[in-house]
Amino acid sequence: MVAAIYLADEEPTAWAEWYRALAEIAMPPTHGMPRDLWRWTIAASDIADLSTPAKLARLDLPVPSPLRRTWPSFQAAGEELHRKGYLGVLYPSAARPDHQALCLFREGGLIPGAEPERPPSSIEIRLHRRLACIPKNEGPAQCRALASPVRRRAHCN
Repeated sequence: MVAAIYLADEEPTAWAEWYRALAEIAMPPTHGMPRDLWRWTIAASDIADLSTPAKLARLDLPVPSPLRRTWPSFQAAGEELHRKGYLGVLYPSAARPDHQALCLFREGGLIPGAEPERPPSSIEIRLHRRLACIPKNEGPAQCRALASPVRRRAHCN
C-alpha cells in the first residue's frame, strides 16, 4: 500500500469527494467536523495523466464510480505507477465526473512537488435545534426537534 493525499480541482469537488467517502462508511458529515480546507501549490511534473476515459482505458480502468468495490483496480494501478517513479495520478473525480482529482504519493511525511498554502479555511458545522410544532386535527400540537446546519468559516494560523 502506498500512502497518498487526495486533492481536487476546486472546492465543490473536494467536498463532494469527502461526502462520498463518509457515505461509504456510513458516517454523518457532522461527525467529521470541524475540517480544514487547504489549497496546495503543485510543482510536480511526474504525474500520470489518467484524466480521460481513453487514458484510463489504456490501463484497463473504467471511469471512476463512487462505489468502493471499484477501488481495488485503481489502487493496484496507482501502486504500479508509484513503482515506476510517478509522483501522483490525475484522474476524473468519482463524485463529480466532469471534474478532476489528484492523488499525490507521500514519501514518509513528505509530498514531493507539493506545498500547502497558508492559512487553511476552517469549516465547522454546528447543529442548532429548533422546535417545530405540527398540529394534529384534534387535540394538542405534536412537536419534534429539527436540526438545521449552520456553516461558519474562519481562517486559522
